[in-house]
Amino acid sequence: MKLFRLMIFLLPFVLLTACSDDDGDTVVTPPVDNSDTEKPTVLITSPVYDQEVSGDQLQVTMTAADNHKVVKIEVYLSTTPFPVATLTAEPWETMLDISGLAAGVYSVSAKAFDSTGNESNRSTISFMIVEEGGFSFAFIHGSEYTYDRWDLDENNMMVEMTKRPYVTRIEQGDGSSMGGETDWFRMISTDNYIGRTDTLIVRTDAQSNVRVYGLANYIVNNFAKRLVDDGLLPEMPMLPDPAWTYLAQINDANGDPLEPGAQWSITQGNGIELSFGLLSATITMEATYLENGEMFNIQGKDIHTWKVGIIVNISILGQDNEMPVYLWFSDDPSAQVQLIQESAEISLGPLTQAVEGDKQTLVSWK
Repeated sequence: MKLFRLMIFLLPFVLLTACSDDDGDTVVTPPVDNSDTEKPTVLITSPVYDQEVSGDQLQVTMTAADNHKVVKIEVYLSTTPFPVATLTAEPWETMLDISGLAAGVYSVSAKAFDSTGNESNRSTISFMIVEEGGFSFAFIHGSEYTYDRWDLDENNMMVEMTKRPYVTRIEQGDGSSMGGETDWFRMISTDNYIGRTDTLIVRTDAQSNVRVYGLANYIVNNFAKRLVDDGLLPEMPMLPDPAWTYLAQINDANGDPLEPGAQWSITQGNGIELSFGLLSATITMEATYLENGEMFNIQGKDIHTWKVGIIVNISILGQDNEMPVYLWFSDDPSAQVQLIQESAEISLGPLTQAVEGDKQTLVSWK
């Protein structure tokens, strides 16, 4: 009986000495600190939010902290649920291979682990892969583009019952001078739903930017026509001579890509004035190259786009009314891929005028 008690007493020591490495050194597993419930923290410092990147590599830099010790950080891309990199020591930075990713918006995230088994919340940053090279738009005689088109309600939501096809075809000009330019095209767009055909005169400059002839006159004329039809204007106003202005200015004078944020005026001088009896309104239009890298998938093809914003401002009695219009252009195919004109309510002194929104999205081309 004494021998049996002695064996029970010695058993833990026997087991401990049995757990040794090849060199005879004892391996002791450290105890888990179950009292530590504080999560570590991790923050991605590079790339920054919505950063545009190009090339084959993405550098990811992070900071991490914990009340004990951060022992591991896992890095993820939005293209896979599995870690694309695992770091176990500072500095918390790595280079990710993004050579297989097409242009578009992606995200990178990081998760930290501490020495007692706690996991952090994820830190996530979105970034945009952009294609290297410039915008190379070209109008092509005989090309045709079919869009789905919707009216937008006052909340800029699509009114599904208004969906209809909208077709734009491109025709070479006759070679005569149009505002001093002989190399121009007609962009003829037909909407059978409302029985309307619009024609814009367009061209590209030497740097492949898109120009349009008399765009300000065209927009003001359409707006004024609504006012005449509603009885708010007695007659159509006199408009200034049409001029060539940029619709999409993406490259600089050397043909090199501009940085997003480039701005230009579509109306000349102080704008276009409309008279309302004793009142008058001034219409100005300012455009901005907003961003590139957004992708659309059409007919199974990923299309990389450049986005432009136009703000139509109508000022009356010191009150400004804005109508935003957004356009997405592609150079493959060379076309407008999407247009959104937001709905607006214009205050004309004591009167208001609702302006319906519009959305057009490319669905096919030939």
